[in-house]
Amino acid sequence: MSGNRVEAVIEAAHIVPFSEGIEFRNDIGNGLLLRADLHALFDKPLISIRPVAGRLAIASPLRGTSYENLEGRLVRHKAKREFLARRYEEFARRYPSGES
Repeated sequence: MSGNRVEAVIEAAHIVPFSEGIEFRNDIGNGLLLRADLHALFDKPLISIRPVAGRLAIASPLRGTSYENLEGRLVRHKAKREFLARRYEEFARRYPSGES
């Protein structure tokens, strides 16, 4: 997402939260490598990845912040689309299409 290559701030993030999908905990398709701050925003969920387009979506509370410039950025990943879709559905419920 960010292009950051500083390993000290990169974290492994579950797409389907650890607490919600016991059967997906060790599935490598349920993971993303994210910068620590983006991991926190992904978990909230204040950012998400559009599952078909693979582009970053930003929630309305992040408009006007430094994170806004990430909107629409193509995210290269090896995550399973089904996990991204599940996570994006929650994001889209909180921030309807006009706000995502």
